[in-house]
Amino acid sequence: MVRYEQGLPGSVASEERISKLYRLHRVEPAFRRCFASPAVTDVLRSVIGPHVDLFLSQIVFKLPGALGQPWHQDASIFPFEPAGPVVGVWCALTDATGPSSQLVVDPASHRSGQRPHGRDTTHPTGGRYVALVDQAVSGAKLLDLCCGDAVFLDSALVHGSTDNRLNEARVAATAHFASAGTIDRTQETFGANPFNDWTPWLRDGRLIHS
Repeated sequence: MVRYEQGLPGSVASEERISKLYRLHRVEPAFRRCFASPAVTDVLRSVIGPHVDLFLSQIVFKLPGALGQPWHQDASIFPFEPAGPVVGVWCALTDATGPSSQLVVDPASHRSGQRPHGRDTTHPTGGRYVALVDQAVSGAKLLDLCCGDAVFLDSALVHGSTDNRLNEARVAATAHFASAGTIDRTQETFGANPFNDWTPWLRDGRLIHS
């Protein structure tokens, strides 16, 4: 599944307008291998438990000039039972430093629970993203991530990204994990569920997809 960057002229070739590719983990062995390292699976076992599913996979392209994503919590679009733990793994496929689109986080914000979200059409992104209603965050920390670096994000962590001011795309791979048996209420809550694709990942602590 493909999503295209908004606001670009129609004359721009489609392959130069791609902003996201979804549902990669069933069909792309290279994507699965990216998240099958012991460093990743050890954290998943520790935080989620021995039975883990991968439910959302993406390649994210921040094209030259693309605006960053406002402050948000991933939990706002994950209406699950139980609500957590849900862990996202964000892996840089190109450097995400300096003027490229960097991740920015509010450390320890996941401990404060879920906050109100909405779509602000007055924001420079035009309401494209579900974002915190109150964008005032006091503890912002920019992350300098080089190609191959990865970070783990609790779904309740407040985070966002900066604008890409380079003349080349910033590219990242992301995968989101939750406990096997989690009930996904996305269809009921939002009226559609085009992106989630629940796939067994760990069983009895052992990787079954690689």
